[in-house]
Amino acid sequence: MSPEEFKLIVESNLSKFFSPAINFEKLGGRQQCTFRINGKWIVKGYFDGNGNNVSSNQIIKLTNVLQNVRYSLNKIGITIPFIRDEHRQLPFVFYEEVPGKPAGEFTDVMIKEFLTVLDIIHTPVSGQRITDESKNASHFLNETKKACQVFCESEVNKQYLDIGIKCKTFLDTLTLKELVPDVLVPVHKDLATSNVLWNNKKMTGIIDWDDYSLADDPAQDYATLLRVIGCKEFIQHINIMPLPENEKPEGLLLRSKLYGLRAGLMTGKGDLRMIGNCLE
Repeated sequence: MSPEEFKLIVESNLSKFFSPAINFEKLGGRQQCTFRINGKWIVKGYFDGNGNNVSSNQIIKLTNVLQNVRYSLNKIGITIPFIRDEHRQLPFVFYEEVPGKPAGEFTDVMIKEFLTVLDIIHTPVSGQRITDESKNASHFLNETKKACQVFCESEVNKQYLDIGIKCKTFLDTLTLKELVPDVLVPVHKDLATSNVLWNNKKMTGIIDWDDYSLADDPAQDYATLLRVIGCKEFIQHINIMPLPENEKPEGLLLRSKLYGLRAGLMTGKGDLRMIGNCLE
């Protein structure tokens, strides 16, 4: 399905909201077709690698996911996309655009708010505990080692070979036992700084919940904070803020380093600031 075909579907179904005209602004997306409508609304469709529309199951899942955390976050003034899912057979989701902009730096107040929000997101839904997460741990460790190897062999990064060696040394010391978390919790899984919105250092919204999981490693979300503020400050904050039940600060730090390094190494030629913050 082409973007133009998708636009026709949207127009035919949303004309009652936007009569007489709909102005589209293409936003792109990974295996998605995303538009901003009339400068205020977002409409998103899901497609496979061949451009075929994905079944409504993905949309229904996303709708249910957002309902799990939306009420709790709204109580403290944090917005997440509200999906107007009036016709579940439709191949798209439709919601009002979330206010705010990403922040490159976090103040102490922002860090505390970020951790408070993580505590809400990570509230267990079913209390499910991990049985065998060694396969996931092995996958992430191997993926990060491969990314590190590519970083070290890149001509562009020759002048930063010392960083690559430091990263490789750290990864070689890790064991699977250290990387298996004690408990599974709901996790956003794509909590990059670009998906956390702020206004005057106050968090206003969280977007891109497509990868949300009801049971996963919370370190995937904490890694975002580690990449921004570095290990020393990260340790200071997680030692005084609430963590998921049975989670130990030292284990959370180690796994957050792994996820943070993986993200830093896999951003094109490598994000040196992000990598450095995870290795300090």
